[in-house]
Amino acid sequence: MEARIKFKNVVISIIIFSISILSIRLFEHLYDTTKIRCEKCIFIKKVKTTGRDLEIPFLMEASGSHIFWFNFERPKCDTPALFIPLIDGNYLEVYLNGHLIGVSGNPISRNSLRWNKPELFVIPGSFLKDGFNELRILVKAENTLGILSPIFMGDLRFVKGRYILLGFLNQVLNQFYLAMFLVLGFFIVLIPFLIELRLHRALLGISLIFFAIYLIDYTFVPYLPIYYAVYKKIIIASLYLSLALYGLAFVYEFGYRGVHRKIALALLVVNIGLILVLLSVPNDSVLVRRTYLKMNVTIYVSMALIVSVFLREIIRSARPEKLLLINLNAIIFLLPHVFNDVYVLVNNLPKPLLTQYALPIFVFANTSYIVNDFITLYRKLILEKRRAEFLEKESMRDPLTGALNRRFLNKIKEIIPGMYSISLIDLDNFKDFNDHFGHVIGDCVLRRITSILFSMLRKDDYVIRYGGDEFLLLLYKTSRVEAEKILEKIKHKLVENKIECDDQDFYVSFSYGIASADEAHTFEEMLKIADSRLYEAKSLKSGV
Repeated sequence: MEARIKFKNVVISIIIFSISILSIRLFEHLYDTTKIRCEKCIFIKKVKTTGRDLEIPFLMEASGSHIFWFNFERPKCDTPALFIPLIDGNYLEVYLNGHLIGVSGNPISRNSLRWNKPELFVIPGSFLKDGFNELRILVKAENTLGILSPIFMGDLRFVKGRYILLGFLNQVLNQFYLAMFLVLGFFIVLIPFLIELRLHRALLGISLIFFAIYLIDYTFVPYLPIYYAVYKKIIIASLYLSLALYGLAFVYEFGYRGVHRKIALALLVVNIGLILVLLSVPNDSVLVRRTYLKMNVTIYVSMALIVSVFLREIIRSARPEKLLLINLNAIIFLLPHVFNDVYVLVNNLPKPLLTQYALPIFVFANTSYIVNDFITLYRKLILEKRRAEFLEKESMRDPLTGALNRRFLNKIKEIIPGMYSISLIDLDNFKDFNDHFGHVIGDCVLRRITSILFSMLRKDDYVIRYGGDEFLLLLYKTSRVEAEKILEKIKHKLVENKIECDDQDFYVSFSYGIASADEAHTFEEMLKIADSRLYEAKSLKSGV
């Protein structure tokens, strides 16, 4: 049976890996304008620049300003548009026959890269001429320059949906991921300190926060007040730390010692060393890029460690948790995207980076595994709290009558003055009653009386068994006159209704003494007043 379960898990992981590979092809398809079915559209696969022609796609290290141009015949369409799904550069200007038709980026900033932002420019019909037209593209680049997919010229309706989808994937979705990682990261960092969990959980939260910093590169770089080369050092350092801490956290989570822990700690030390090397590089975008491309092999090592940690945990578990399997499969789904992007960067290929599209699975896995653990613990704490409250409540109740006892009174006596009047009740001649009828009947009568007291008081009032046949009533915000009316109603109830115990009927009366909230400043003073009045009432009945 266990072998079948493990075989099933292996099959699922292989399927997930295959889906990940297919998703890479799907995302690449979105960027490939040649896949657009349009017979009358123009697909520009070659541009001219100073001294040479360039085949699209291309990517190169070439800082500074560059102009590309090409000639084309007037497209036959109602709403002509220019679509550039992927262009690498800081700033972009597009001219048609000398007319400016659109810009993107900041012309004076050195902080931004536009490589993940699709560009769509609607062309005014008046700018187009019959016969040949000239399109010029001015690109300012900080370090790399490239057009990574053939430029589309044709009717807007053919590219509108693709442009919106790519914009959503690259802008809106990235902002959602960033926010998700930040919120989840801070949550996971704080929780272990608030509810005394194992502190290694905080490493996971820190890992997610570092990954959120890395994601700023996808969306918010144009708005940063620092030079891009400096920021690039920060985000690469964040990525290296994120992966190393993530692996180390799960090594501690699963209680691994020996080889796995040594590798995880060594990887963290190596990554910190690489970060120091990167920080020492001059703040030149090209030099920084060349440096981290050579060091990106640490990403492969980090991902291999993370996968091996989860694989080992699943292998040693006869019946691994579903959430553990989800986490492993999320990493398996992410792996091809990570390796693809590292390969693209290291080899300087004119291809899009796709890791960000696999992040929802990764976020879900982190959320489900860690948050589920917190929820389970929270439920346990709630149950323990309820159990403690129940036990405490039971310890403050009289086991015979169900009324509260003196422990409860001692707990709240500080708040009684000003809030409650107190009424001290003593059953008349109850000692003789017990001697005559026995304690079993006496206990039954006490329970019946307590039930009547509960039924005739409000929910804010309290019934306390103060002694053997004495009860103390706490009447919320009640004057002495009002308290007397309540006590007289209770006496009248006892006189009108017989108390039945063991097929016998009994009439019970009581004496009482009242102290109102405005007659004393402490509970002890109020109790002394009530006791004195109770004594007077009993004396009058006995004729003393």
